[in-house]
Amino acid sequence: MQLAGPWVMGPPADHDGALAVLREAVGLGITHIDTSDAYGPRITNQLIREALHPYPESLFIATKVGATRDAQGGWPTARRPEDLRQQVQENLDSSVSRPSTWSTCAWVTPRAPGRTRSPRRSRHWPPSSRRV
Repeated sequence: MQLAGPWVMGPPADHDGALAVLREAVGLGITHIDTSDAYGPRITNQLIREALHPYPESLFIATKVGATRDAQGGWPTARRPEDLRQQVQENLDSSVSRPSTWSTCAWVTPRAPGRTRSPRRSRHWPPSSRRV
C-alpha cells in the first residue's frame, strides 16, 4: 500500500484515509509494516507514528535507509558511512518507538562487476551483504 502521494512524493491525497487504513490493518491482525523514511520523503513514517503510536506489542516496523529523495523525485543513495549513520539516527529520532518495534536496514546497491543493481536479482547479494 502506498501511503505517500503520487510517485511516492508528498503527502497522500486523503490524510485521514491513510491513517484509517493503517489502524484498520493493525486492527485486522497485521503485525509487520515495511516502510522507508525516503517515501514522501518522511511522510510514511510520520503517518505510521500518527496512526499507531503507542504501538501494540505485536507490531514490528521495518524501515530502510541508504536512499533519499531529491527535489526532482530521484533516489540518490548514501555515499559515505556517515550518511547511513545519520539516516539511522533520524529514523530512530522520528519513530517515537520502543526499541523492539522498529528495525532499520541499509539499502546498499552492489556495484562490483557482474552484479546487478538490484539485490533481489543478484545471485551475489546474500554473501556480499552484512549487518551494520
